[in-house]
Amino acid sequence: MATKVQMLLAQIAAQEKKLAEQEETIARQLAKERERDRRNRGLIERIKDLERRVETHHLTGLYNKTAFETRVTEFIAQIGRYRAHPSLKRKSDASGAPYGVFVLFDLNEFKFVNDIIGHVAGDEILIRIAQFLKYRFKHDPRDIVGHLGGDEFALLLNSIDVGTARMIVDRDVQTAIRSVKPSEIDMAQFAKRMKRDYVVDASYGLVLVDNPDLNFASLMNLAENKMPKLGERRKEYKGK
Repeated sequence: MATKVQMLLAQIAAQEKKLAEQEETIARQLAKERERDRRNRGLIERIKDLERRVETHHLTGLYNKTAFETRVTEFIAQIGRYRAHPSLKRKSDASGAPYGVFVLFDLNEFKFVNDIIGHVAGDEILIRIAQFLKYRFKHDPRDIVGHLGGDEFALLLNSIDVGTARMIVDRDVQTAIRSVKPSEIDMAQFAKRMKRDYVVDASYGLVLVDNPDLNFASLMNLAENKMPKLGERRKEYKGK
């Protein structure tokens, strides 16, 4: 009888040891899985960070020209898909047809700021304009804001007409651009010298985007042609 009990105890001990070893193995595997997940999450974050850096302007953090062009091209392709399949209607638009307005901005007299006042002031102007644009158009994720380089900014506003876009630009964007006063500038002296109370403003061109035959280059050309010419800009600039 004692022998049978001892055998049972030995079997139980063996099973317990086996279970302990299995639990230890599972714990090691779980630890490896957690470490792999941690590394994968880190890798995914690094990839996302690299993608953000590749797509954004190094100074302002807005979409750079390449990334902005890609999104404009995707939007035009959406128009083409609707034309091919009219049943693809959007709830936000009674007619169902996708459309938007492309807006190109060119800061007036920005070269003067860089050359005379300095690049630090110029960079501050660009950063603060970008911050405003990012804030102003953050509510509709379909609106796209880009810094194409230098003193050029661009918007693709979703499902509004040219008149509405012009009202937004004149009322909000132009006012914000003229309100930017870099910390390095003595505005009293600047205003006395330049006969105006703002450092820069912007010329802009607007183009309705509702045709799948458009592309980014044609939108840029159309928008540039709708801007005041250089002589007109100078006249407009001095008259403000």
